[in-house]
Amino acid sequence: MQNLVRVLPILAGAMLATLNAAPAQDRPSAEILREIAAELPHRPQTSGATFQRSGAGAADPLCKLQRYTMTLASGSRAARTLAVLLDHKPANADDPVTLLTVLRRVTVDADGSPRTYHPADPHGTGTCTGAVGPDGLERYSGICALDDFASAHLLLFKGARKLGKGEFESPWQSMWPLIRDGKLHVIDLKQQVPTAPDGFYFFYWKERDLSAFFKREIIPQTNNGLPCLREGGYFVAATTLKQDGSTLPNGCAPSRFMDAETVPFFVLPDDSFGNARVGDIVVGRLEGAAGGPLVYGVVGDTGPIAQVGEASIAFNRALLSKSNPIMNEHQVDALDISGKRVTILVLGGTKTQLHGNYSPENIEQVGRTEFARWTNEAPKPTERLDACVRQFGVN
Repeated sequence: MQNLVRVLPILAGAMLATLNAAPAQDRPSAEILREIAAELPHRPQTSGATFQRSGAGAADPLCKLQRYTMTLASGSRAARTLAVLLDHKPANADDPVTLLTVLRRVTVDADGSPRTYHPADPHGTGTCTGAVGPDGLERYSGICALDDFASAHLLLFKGARKLGKGEFESPWQSMWPLIRDGKLHVIDLKQQVPTAPDGFYFFYWKERDLSAFFKREIIPQTNNGLPCLREGGYFVAATTLKQDGSTLPNGCAPSRFMDAETVPFFVLPDDSFGNARVGDIVVGRLEGAAGGPLVYGVVGDTGPIAQVGEASIAFNRALLSKSNPIMNEHQVDALDISGKRVTILVLGGTKTQLHGNYSPENIEQVGRTEFARWTNEAPKPTERLDACVRQFGVN
């Protein structure tokens, strides 16, 4: 019995190792994997965001925020700057920061939706039969994904050559059933190429010399290393912000992620950004000081480290006052905001006020309360916001 007790952990470890260790002949050569790794999207090695005080004199007495130049992806070739207002320069990791900026473009993030990516609709061009049910929710019959595989960094290589649109589809449709049914080994790229970007796992089809790469942070894995799927066959698309939710027997937890179709959220380059963090309240408004109603959301996801200006379907819908059904990627892209100014106010340190409840109703209720606190409950609710927006030359 004692020998058995000693042997069982060894056997368990060996079984786990096989998930990421296909036989050498069942994976590309080390040289090809290094070439592929060099082509995969990666976050540049940077010091993150840095802040430099800009302008002279005291802050506007009504706005009370200081002007700063924020450099994203500081220290890399991807670096870019953005004018922001802060209540103070981030110095202490535990000290929340209020951040305000005015953007001229806000694109749409579909991650977290039950329909983000589907194996049979890699480019989000499908059409469905849709209807709005008695509960006010949209129901669709058919396959109509909201985003392109490229947004998930789901890529297919023939040897070391990445396949683009027009040559991707047929090999993918042949390879996917083998992945889905567990007939191909899952391999962790980092174990094969230590210098590769983090978080990629892949499957190799030796007979066709095809490799399919997935990004774990976007499409999580089952206990057996396969891509997580929802009912209906859509991939589980993860968001950085997570909520309480059940975990399925296979290890997937689709209900833990924010649904981009229903939850209004904004995307920041990192999960801790100028001490404004994932889960904090965000207030948005279209067209600057003279714009429309306030939209309340949360920081719900992270995106490219050198980019600010992406929000969920629900957030952009609210900014644009649109409620029309969204069928596929084309209709998602139609919600991109360009050529109009969007004010974004991130109220750092407010995540705790939500108590883990990220329903749209609770987000709006807490958002209104926190925004009123920020404005000091002035007689004119947006007076302070208007004064801050004027610091960007917007009247």
